[in-house]
Amino acid sequence: WQERQFRRRVEQAFEREHDDALMPPESEGTHAGIGDERVEPRLDLPAATDTAVARKEPTATGAAATTSEIDAAIDFVVEVVLPAVADSAPVRNELALLTESWNKRVLAAGLDEATGQWLTVARGSAAAYASWRFAVQMSNRAGCIDLDQLTRFHATVERWADDLDAESVQSPAIETAHAMATQLDRFCADVDIAIGMNVVTGSGDPFAGTKIRGLAEAGGMRLEGDGVFYLRNEAGQKIYSLDNHEPMPFVPEQMKTLTTTGVTFLLDVPCVSEGIDAFENMLATARTFAAKLDGVLVDDNRRPLTDEAIGKIRHQLTGILAKMDAGQIAAGGARALRLFS
Repeated sequence: WQERQFRRRVEQAFEREHDDALMPPESEGTHAGIGDERVEPRLDLPAATDTAVARKEPTATGAAATTSEIDAAIDFVVEVVLPAVADSAPVRNELALLTESWNKRVLAAGLDEATGQWLTVARGSAAAYASWRFAVQMSNRAGCIDLDQLTRFHATVERWADDLDAESVQSPAIETAHAMATQLDRFCADVDIAIGMNVVTGSGDPFAGTKIRGLAEAGGMRLEGDGVFYLRNEAGQKIYSLDNHEPMPFVPEQMKTLTTTGVTFLLDVPCVSEGIDAFENMLATARTFAAKLDGVLVDDNRRPLTDEAIGKIRHQLTGILAKMDAGQIAAGGARALRLFS
């Protein structure tokens, strides 16, 4: 039943399995449980120092307007200082081709010496700077970057820098960076959970699509192009989703005739800020669905979701959020949204 419902949606979106907070600890695979007595490593590497370098040349032409998103805690960063301003388009294009199949984000930023800010430079931009940073993300839901990939990324930047007689090329030691990437990936795997709860028919009579849509929209959710209802915050970020228990997605044109034996609510914990509030909101909405549809609120094993079980979920969720805060990767924050993508 879990295979049919969760793997269909979750693996498509996340590309590797989540732990499920509703599952008992002994069935959660090799990931560390919330109650494990151990101390998590802190991922507290500082972001690369934004030190301006004094120069006589003009800083840039066609500079990007956004501050850099590069984060040394989750990116492998190579910093290059040139003797004069230059466009990095050649190396940016080469890095894009090199990393095309890696499924890891690549960023470039130049130092605006007038303001001391590092500015993101998009591919295709003709911005010219004397100081550059090139970064590749070390981990995401597709897994950890390889040592060989880090080596090739560094070598590509270094060749370009040598061609321009760079004054310096600096980066963390590749072996050290890979060890950090492995630690980061392990930490993320430990906290990467999705909380699911289901409302299924109690009498055997299926739920009508019109009632599901009405209840979803009354709860602030909207049906989107992938056939799933989402509740979003004011910034447009997903809070939780409502999916069909059966393989058929919710299609607007078919909601009047659609029937189903159940629906599933899903909370992607690392990607949601105010996770406790989001959980309570989702729980209240699921209970409303159960009451209005004459359904039963159950866990992934079709066991009724009792107050005791809900209390255990709250406890686990609180532990996960605390672990993320301690690791300086707050749920729903910029780092988390990049790492859990």
